[in-house]
Amino acid sequence: MICLSIIILSTLDLSYYSERLSFSIDSDNISTLAFLSGWERIFLTLREHRWLGVGFQQFGFIGEQGSFMEKLNLMGFMNLNSTDGSFLASKFIGEFGILAFIALLFYLKYFINIYLNLRHIFKNNISPQGSKSIFFQCVFLMYVINLFIRETGYFTSSGFMFLLALIWFKFYDVRINRTLSLDIK
Repeated sequence: MICLSIIILSTLDLSYYSERLSFSIDSDNISTLAFLSGWERIFLTLREHRWLGVGFQQFGFIGEQGSFMEKLNLMGFMNLNSTDGSFLASKFIGEFGILAFIALLFYLKYFINIYLNLRHIFKNNISPQGSKSIFFQCVFLMYVINLFIRETGYFTSSGFMFLLALIWFKFYDVRINRTLSLDIK
């Protein structure tokens, strides 16, 4: 099986993926430039607005564009991802400042706890207490992609599922606090 995997991987053309991983101003990849623009505009917005953010749904309308966005504009992609920052954390931090940063730290804390909990359940072949709880924990974990890699805004289907997961944890899964505080070995 390992030999077959090595043979398959050696025949694949990975240039498409390696081009997207060049994180520099010299990159001509549109996705990379949009992603880097989100990070740059977080810094510019926080610096310009004293860590308070620009306000709900104002990201992209208020504040500096930055060098990555200027390069995208020169390439003909006028204001590409200017209002969403390419990933949700950039939009969230840009609009709500330090409060969003704190909320993301809480998310990461629970992300680690839920990840360790699910890993413990599956590694030790423990029968889960409820499939709904496992499902919503997985939804919570998968939202990290929307937050830090790629998303289009707050009001998406994945954002709705994340909200449902939070509601489930709060009102229906009373064991989550005990589950999240497991002493995982």
